[in-house]
Amino acid sequence: MRRAFRFIGLVIVIVACLPAAAARAELRPDELVLIVNGNVPASVKLAEFYAKARLVPDGRILKIDLPGGEELPFDAYEQKVVPAVREFLRANHLQPKVKCLVMFYGVPFRVGSKATSPQEADEVVDIKQKLDAALQQARPAVADAEGLAQQLDPSFVPRRGDALDKLADRVNAALASINKHLPPAESPLHKEVLPRLLKLMISFGGDAQIAAKLSDADVAQVLPPEQAADWPKRRAQIQGYTKEVAALEEKRWDAQSRKRLREVTRDGFGLFGHANLLQAQLEYMQSDGTVSALDSELALLWWNYYNRSRWQVNPLNYRFRGQHPPVLMTCRLDGPQEGTAMQIVLGSLKAEREGLKGRVVIDSTNGTGPGGTADRQGGYRQFDDKLLAFAEIVRQKTNFVLTVERTPRLLPPKSLRNVALYTGWYSVRNYIPACEFNPGAVGFHVASFEMVSLRGDNEKGWVAGLLNDGIAATVGAVAEPYLSAFPAPEEFFPLLMTGKLTLAEVYWKTVPMTSWMMCCVGDPLYTPFKVNPLLKPQDLPDGLRAALDAPPTTTAPAAAIVAPQ
Repeated sequence: MRRAFRFIGLVIVIVACLPAAAARAELRPDELVLIVNGNVPASVKLAEFYAKARLVPDGRILKIDLPGGEELPFDAYEQKVVPAVREFLRANHLQPKVKCLVMFYGVPFRVGSKATSPQEADEVVDIKQKLDAALQQARPAVADAEGLAQQLDPSFVPRRGDALDKLADRVNAALASINKHLPPAESPLHKEVLPRLLKLMISFGGDAQIAAKLSDADVAQVLPPEQAADWPKRRAQIQGYTKEVAALEEKRWDAQSRKRLREVTRDGFGLFGHANLLQAQLEYMQSDGTVSALDSELALLWWNYYNRSRWQVNPLNYRFRGQHPPVLMTCRLDGPQEGTAMQIVLGSLKAEREGLKGRVVIDSTNGTGPGGTADRQGGYRQFDDKLLAFAEIVRQKTNFVLTVERTPRLLPPKSLRNVALYTGWYSVRNYIPACEFNPGAVGFHVASFEMVSLRGDNEKGWVAGLLNDGIAATVGAVAEPYLSAFPAPEEFFPLLMTGKLTLAEVYWKTVPMTSWMMCCVGDPLYTPFKVNPLLKPQDLPDGLRAALDAPPTTTAPAAAIVAPQ
């Protein structure tokens, strides 16, 4: 599993950290932006229809000049989609307001794999060499900080590790101890320690650290006279660097911008600012496993440098704990035909008014692997247990008619009518039309490639099949997602059944990963059980109940250099 770019004290944060939207359950129409392909008239028409149907404020439709087709090249995503969406939100002062981006028919749903040019391969070699050199410089400086911490507190025990993240842990622990045990200002030891501490802070965080924490009067007292005299000029230079960094971050795809960013951080942001930038650029430039769902990638719109190889843990998932840059929900109104999205909206509105009714269908395999094979590893049994756990919630807490298939065989074609909720597995790209769905029905089939295409000739994926058969909301993967990428059925459906959250909120609170393969198709505002909730909050399992609460604001603080507290 790949990790998000880490936020640590005294390290430059190469992300744009904007104010988080207010933490409140239930997504509203004025928190949406609708994204369409300006070259596809049906895309624009559908967005206009949706805006009227859902009372989305004027000025919320963003037209982007995109090619046709279902896959967008990686470079086109980087250079056309991300800048266009950022600029639209900024120009319309929507950054703190918008919580969900909605893609429409005509907008590609997959981002292609990143290709590495020979020039980029050479750049990677150069960055690795610079990172090695930066780490060699950082290690003795970290040891100096630990030595000072032990001088002030003999009980201080240094941490271990020489990799960048371990070195950061070590220096943060040392500086925290130094701050805690710093002698009083009137103490002779204070005057002895302060210059040494200041030197360490400059080493770790660069002059940007001093510019952020000390006034010119303070600088005059702690810097040597010759440095203090030049400080106003240096401060102005650092302030210029800070603005330049913000602009350079926006062009992560441009080699010259990356090079200049390396120069700026080396000159102004210290060992850790520079090393962290080098590490972030290395991770960004990896090309293995960079295919992703466009919607899943766009959730990280405000992240600049982050590892694009494989996935990121979803910070909006109700289980997530910790800080993160802003994350947006995404959803998609799309389908095999241009009219599918309109039918999704109409079916959702009808079910929302009347309350979604019908049976729940769960197609289990009784814990076996695909095709009834023995599951020696246990992974299939574990996921099948999730299906059966959902069945138990329905059986014990609701009056829904429940159908559970518990054999390796799939439900036969046209075997069930009056279906409101469906989930099951495992038939890869071989849709079996077992259910007749009521308007507004919600469901997804767990298999690996069910949204590789929506509009291909003779497409047999489950997403296209379910949408053709009238389902209003579904989930699918645009490439191999691995089983752990799917929302857990015993979390996704019970949350939806409370009527407390919209489809987009339920999906983003339960999908485990972002910058990955999963895509949610449906009206993001759809709340099928709003008028007749089938579960009360107290009916949910203890841990899941917390997903109904408005999440805490855990957005990482905007910063260039974060000083120790």
